[in-house]
Amino acid sequence: MPEQIRFTTPRLFATRLNRHQAGLHQEIMAMFTARVSRYLPPASQQLRSPLEVDSWLDSMMQTGMLLRLTEQVDGDSTVNGSENRSAIGYLFVFPEQEHGKRGYRVGYVLDEAQWGKGLATEAMQGLLHYLSDACLPDAECSERDVATPHLAPEVSRATYFIAGIEPANVASLNVLTKLGFEFDETRQSVDYYRLVPTAIAAAH
Repeated sequence: MPEQIRFTTPRLFATRLNRHQAGLHQEIMAMFTARVSRYLPPASQQLRSPLEVDSWLDSMMQTGMLLRLTEQVDGDSTVNGSENRSAIGYLFVFPEQEHGKRGYRVGYVLDEAQWGKGLATEAMQGLLHYLSDACLPDAECSERDVATPHLAPEVSRATYFIAGIEPANVASLNVLTKLGFEFDETRQSVDYYRLVPTAIAAAH
């Protein structure tokens, strides 16, 4: 996965998580409450100590990456500025191959205090645009579109996205539906939804 991946949305800044950031363990333990993590995989539900956080981060980063979400303040979308602000959530990105085509499994977690503001949809939309290069700066995009840069050379453009959710997770299902995901299959009691980049614009 690329070392440098970041993007902005009208309200958010996303950058690759820094494992050495001060206070990271406490930030994650405070965010992953029972309500926030109840629909996440079991390994993401018991983060009650720095050791458990480290184990979780190790397992996540072996196969993918985590992006840290912060709110933009006075237009400051710099890396240093974001690290000085508390995270409001995280994005999960896992690259995969299917029939020789590049895809990404994606997901998110959002701080409970931020629910109901449309931030999960905005953050996920920004991620999808970044990885698909669907809305370039010189394209005719609506004001609601995320202003993302051209893909970095080391980022493979996505040909599809996959997101898995528990059937009872109505809030996340609403997010995926808004983004244009469609039901694909159920495996081990998890419903998987699929999106191809050409469907992103149609979901606006």
